[in-house]
Amino acid sequence: MANVRSVALIRFVICVSIVLSLIFLVISTFTNHWYFQQIVATKNQSVEINSGIFQKCYHVKETKSYNCLNTKLNGFIIAVQLFLFFGIVGYSALLIYVLFSGFFKEINFKVLSVILILTGLSLMIALLIFTGVQSRHGENIKFQWSFYLGWLSFIFTVKAGALCCFGTISYQKI
Repeated sequence: MANVRSVALIRFVICVSIVLSLIFLVISTFTNHWYFQQIVATKNQSVEINSGIFQKCYHVKETKSYNCLNTKLNGFIIAVQLFLFFGIVGYSALLIYVLFSGFFKEINFKVLSVILILTGLSLMIALLIFTGVQSRHGENIKFQWSFYLGWLSFIFTVKAGALCCFGTISYQKI
């Protein structure tokens, strides 16, 4: 009976980790707070830039204007968007797999761990590409909460993958 409870607990924690990872990644991907940059345009005017994966927003404090434009698509932005999309698809597949396996009371942790590894790698590649390219653009760039939320999603993926190593036991309904 203790074995059944521990497997059920592992499954629950993995499911919660996947749900949180998916929520964090979706919020992170579609917000405009991946990095902040302040640019002094003239002596009396400065521009603050909040940028995300899809939009870059400019805020001029002196004139109180705020304008968002679509991000210029270049090779690295397309790669980041593509890998983040693969991450969202991976989390969605993981969630569907875990929920449907609940009906059968069996879960194949090897399949789950492979999907977790692929999703985690996709997410890590996207975040590393973004980090590497943006850190070369200047010293006044500061990464913001959307960026860190993406890394938090990756950490939850690694945690769920580690739990898959302990959940290799399947059980039948008693």
